[in-house]
Amino acid sequence: MYNSDDKIIRQIKDSGLEVKPEEWEIMSFSAYCVGKSDKEILQTLVDLDLIMKRFFFSIMRKSKYEGREFFRNCHQRMKKKYEFLLPACSNDYERNKLNIIYKNSLFHHEEFYIQSKFASENPLITVLMPTFNSENYIAETLWSVFDQTCPDFEVLIMDEAGSSPETAEVISLFEDDRIRLVRNERRLGLAESLNEGIRTARGKYIARIDADDLAREDRFELQADFLEKNREYGLCGSRQHHFGVDNDFVHEVAIEHEDIKAALIYGCEVCHSTIMIRKDLFLNNNLFYDNTKKAEDYELWTRAINKFKFHNLKEVLGEYRIGADNITKNKFDALSAESAEIASNNLLRYLHVEVPKMHIPFLTGWENRFEEVDSDERKSALKVEESILREMVKNNIEYKAYKDSSLLMAINRRWRWVLGNYSYGHDLEEILTVDELFKKYPIEEVKNARSFSFKEGVKKILKLLYSPFKHGMKYRIRKQIWDLDGHLNDSKNDVLNHMRDLEVRLKQYLYQIQENNNTDLLEEAEYSFKKLDKQIETLKNSVNSQRSAIDSIIESRIYEIEKNLSQTFDSRIYKAEQIINQSFDSRIWKAEKNLSQTFDSRTYESEKNLSQIFDGRIWKAESNITDKVVDGFTMVHKHIDFCYSDIFVLLDKHIENTSGAIKLETEYPVAYESNDHIVPHGTIRDDTRYPRFIHACEMYFKDIDKLAFADFGCSSGGIVLDALLRGHEAVGLEGSDESFKQQRAHWRVIPKNLFTCDVTKPFTLKKDGIRKEFDVISAWEMLEHIREIDLDTLLKNIRDHLKIGGIFVGSIANWDDIDEKTGINWHVNLHPYEWWSEKFKKFGFEIITEKFSPYDMARGTYNPPHCYELPAESYDPEKDFYIVAKKVQS
Repeated sequence: MYNSDDKIIRQIKDSGLEVKPEEWEIMSFSAYCVGKSDKEILQTLVDLDLIMKRFFFSIMRKSKYEGREFFRNCHQRMKKKYEFLLPACSNDYERNKLNIIYKNSLFHHEEFYIQSKFASENPLITVLMPTFNSENYIAETLWSVFDQTCPDFEVLIMDEAGSSPETAEVISLFEDDRIRLVRNERRLGLAESLNEGIRTARGKYIARIDADDLAREDRFELQADFLEKNREYGLCGSRQHHFGVDNDFVHEVAIEHEDIKAALIYGCEVCHSTIMIRKDLFLNNNLFYDNTKKAEDYELWTRAINKFKFHNLKEVLGEYRIGADNITKNKFDALSAESAEIASNNLLRYLHVEVPKMHIPFLTGWENRFEEVDSDERKSALKVEESILREMVKNNIEYKAYKDSSLLMAINRRWRWVLGNYSYGHDLEEILTVDELFKKYPIEEVKNARSFSFKEGVKKILKLLYSPFKHGMKYRIRKQIWDLDGHLNDSKNDVLNHMRDLEVRLKQYLYQIQENNNTDLLEEAEYSFKKLDKQIETLKNSVNSQRSAIDSIIESRIYEIEKNLSQTFDSRIYKAEQIINQSFDSRIWKAEKNLSQTFDSRTYESEKNLSQIFDGRIWKAESNITDKVVDGFTMVHKHIDFCYSDIFVLLDKHIENTSGAIKLETEYPVAYESNDHIVPHGTIRDDTRYPRFIHACEMYFKDIDKLAFADFGCSSGGIVLDALLRGHEAVGLEGSDESFKQQRAHWRVIPKNLFTCDVTKPFTLKKDGIRKEFDVISAWEMLEHIREIDLDTLLKNIRDHLKIGGIFVGSIANWDDIDEKTGINWHVNLHPYEWWSEKFKKFGFEIITEKFSPYDMARGTYNPPHCYELPAESYDPEKDFYIVAKKVQS
């Protein structure tokens, strides 16, 4: 049923987790896409994300190390599945939706989250997030919050009483000290839970986000900056992108305060999950959500906007996830009715326009009720609407509740929308006066019932049949009916509801024909209606079985040809791909294995011979020079350095920049404030390359093919170069003191993988926006040059950049190194091995070696990291030793 070599499946099985057959199918690549709709293809990626998250959360709770490894495998699976499904989509529109779903998924990230940014003691922003059974997507939401360019915030999570325990468990996996989880002891409801969050927020500003939405990384920075510069504003929102299997559009809300205020008469021109509010203005004006309202946000904004200014940024700073559980039909109907009541209250309170009770349901901004009634009722309702709009303009001259141009814009939008000539979120192109508006867009004339013809009746019925699908036809006429209906109404209604509604209307038209007393016409109509009833029933069955009725009716021949061709072609492709993959992959692996063995052995032998010959000549030259020409050592040493430099530069040209994606974030680019760290340039061993060290690490991590190295105090970058030459990932960190730079200028031969910064101050190495963790961090002849007051920060930097199970290797001296000319002691932190061992243990490390010194390495007692031979009698094990420590705690 599954491939035993599949890392994900093997890890799930080893964890003892139960998996359903259909879940194995979704996680595999064996499923064909032949005959599947775009919606089914997109849903496959959504289902894969949810399935792998369930397994990941379970494994992560048991073992963080296993969980992080599983996360990396899930990332690879998600990426490959996305690439597998992408060509199966029918057009660019669907491919773009699939891309958005992929990029907004948890496993779009390569590694699981590690905190790299921190808030101040008094955070500027409180991120207010209500949760209730939110385990499906809260991980993505939290990640998008933690990735903000403005990190000065707390995340206040209000978890409703009765919420699933899995929600809290997922939250606990994010080890970020900015999270503040509050569990409601009793069921408060969304509105009151938000009110409690406003009262307990610590931030100056409150940013709202729901537990399944996402924020663009610069959202908090842009909104806080706007509120800081504009003190009269109490709310700053933005535009919002809606995405999902059936959705890909931007909610283009009004921008300026006066335009937002006028637009709020009829609908919510504020995207709730994108707002940032000024807390003190809401508290001082006693502005809280009304817990008796379902449209609690819309109702609150209609009150708040009369107390202070609103603004929406033009940028799309929010991602609004639309799924199967967003809104039920009952809730939709309740929200629609409530929004109509709020609009009626707005008109009465601010413009003194009283709306007839029978007309209030038409005020809703959630659906166009004018399209839901027959022609006579529609015409009557439009006349009432016209009179209301005219009265609004007239009364605003007296009461001045709204800016004239803003109110006129809202009226233009409203009238064109009810006529079906405009959709919210699009430019009007022109703003007309009231008279011009009703002249250019008049109420449609409705013919007298007695002049009603059978042809016109059938035409209207066919128009009704077509209406659920008209927008979907733009993209793909054979698209499944569910998908087409979703594009038309943003998934708020289903096709079955349209069919039920259609039956009622057919009966109404039949009654209208009977009123004409035309027997022949009636008999003909009844016969036609029976045929239409059969067609409607066929449509229902097609919808229930998720098959395309339009294919068999309109393009049966084309559909059959394409279907046969697709099945034949795709089956041959998949069969060919399977055979090619098996044959080609086996040959590749076999060839790679043979080539790798042959090439690596030859490379190793070449390196070994070259290293032995080249290093042997240098050491011999050094020995002769040291014995005979002490005063002339520096000049000859510079010549040797120059030779090394030339060779490194030559090698560097042929090394792939495997670490080029790693970036350094630090506020302290210059290392150290004194010259205490400068190692006298008196012996070549300070800058010698360390190939045996890299090899020793490969032996330690024998199950990992590609290691990640970071060398603190890297000097010339010898370790970095050696690691790159052996196919690993490596970066080096070094100071940038001017005198030090001058001494080492000719050694900096691999700048693409070297950084300068103060390692005793906080810094972050990032890859793809995520803190990079390394397998090995080394620090040769550096720790004794770090002042003790700076040591804790350095050890924290080392710990934060090491993987769990990763190792730190460092050489440490415990003796005075006094410059005879200046009297400066270059070694400022002198302690015995035992002191350093305890220090590392306090920072979450386990010491995995006994004490070794260069003396032991020279004798061959210990397979040393260094490649050079040293006189055994010149070192004291108590004064020169190595620390090898494994990270065992976060």
